[in-house]
Amino acid sequence: MDETFEQRCVHIFREIAGVQYAGLISGWSDSRLLAEPLAAMNIDSLTRLEFIMKVESAFNVELDEAAVNACGTISEFAALLRAASK
Repeated sequence: MDETFEQRCVHIFREIAGVQYAGLISGWSDSRLLAEPLAAMNIDSLTRLEFIMKVESAFNVELDEAAVNACGTISEFAALLRAASK
C-alpha cells in the first residue's frame, strides 16, 4: 500500500527532527504531528529547511518559497505537495 502524502511527510519529519527533538517527536502520534503548528514545536530553522529540502527531493518537486513559508503545519505542507505533484 502506498503511503499518503501526509504519512510520507510525517515519516520524513520524524527522520529529520527525531534525532534533535527525540523527546518531543517520539511521544506524539502522527495525527498530532500533522495538526500541531510547526511554530509550537520549537524546531529551529535549519531543521525546517532540511525537512523541506528532503520532502522536495522525495517527491521530485520544487515548491514556491512563499507558499512553503505560509504552511503552518505538516498537514498544510502535505497539501501543498499534493497540489504541486498533479
